[in-house]
Amino acid sequence: MLNRLKKEIERENKAQVRKNIDFIKNGNVGDEDRGLRYFSTDTRFNAYKAGDLTRDKAIEYATKRMEKQKAAELEKEFARIDAAAAAADIVTLSVNIEWVRSSVWGYNPQVEVIASDKNGRYFRTYGSASGCGYDKQSAATAQAFGQLNGLLKGLYTLKNKALNKDPKATNEAAICYGAGYGVRPYFEGGVGFGCHEKMLKLIGLEKKNEAHGKHFDNYYFER
Repeated sequence: MLNRLKKEIERENKAQVRKNIDFIKNGNVGDEDRGLRYFSTDTRFNAYKAGDLTRDKAIEYATKRMEKQKAAELEKEFARIDAAAAAADIVTLSVNIEWVRSSVWGYNPQVEVIASDKNGRYFRTYGSASGCGYDKQSAATAQAFGQLNGLLKGLYTLKNKALNKDPKATNEAAICYGAGYGVRPYFEGGVGFGCHEKMLKLIGLEKKNEAHGKHFDNYYFER
């Protein structure tokens, strides 16, 4: 499942490897060793600067180290997608938000999400946010939603379908604004809870009820 999504993630990973190789070999204008320094261990880079290691050999070591890192990142991405693909669909979703006062940042959201899947299993996840100058509610719900593979499966499926039609499809085009950047979509924080509601609806979860108070908000969604 989700093979096209995985293929595009692999393509992006390989493109980044090529870009990193050029950075290792050439660095930046005025600092040809910047990429080499970034991807080398301190021991190897110091040996190169001391003249105990040739530049070609230092580049070879740094390149192998970088390629190993990128291979591990790709494996982690594939594992994330496979876990979501194997998850059962979420059928109920209760979002409970408590606004807790901070002496520095005003009221901050503490989110608890209780979800059930079609196999009758229940999940509880949490999210929180503080600070100011951005939408804290969606930042907190993004954390909680991002822990539910049954929800991510829906986003990945929509993106996979879009990529089959257009290999250059963005997350916004495939899903909507708020689905993040890069190849793999996600619940982006700070975009407004309305975006998250729209994303949930697109993956089959309709809002059935909501309640609001001075220091709480509750939403209930159902497939």
